[in-house]
Amino acid sequence: DALPICPGVAVAEADRASLTEALVHYSAVPVFLEPETQKVFYTDFCRAFLWPVFHNVIKAGAYSHSAWRAYCTVNRQFADKVVEVYEPSDLIWAHDYHL
Repeated sequence: DALPICPGVAVAEADRASLTEALVHYSAVPVFLEPETQKVFYTDFCRAFLWPVFHNVIKAGAYSHSAWRAYCTVNRQFADKVVEVYEPSDLIWAHDYHL
């Protein structure tokens, strides 16, 4: 329900269709995540593990296999959405370390 670029911002099920429609104008497509998966993906893997690794701040014990699985799940959801909507002339932009 929350977007990885907007942690903690949930989109209610009832609002998803109208948001998806509104984003068409910007050639953007949302990927809606389950709240717990989004939390573990962003907080427990991206922020607690990836960010420190990419900034040379290695913290022992920061890695979690369940967080890694959430990271893989979210990345698969984004990849599946790209495959679903991709057209040959499209530009796919993955920005920052989250994906």
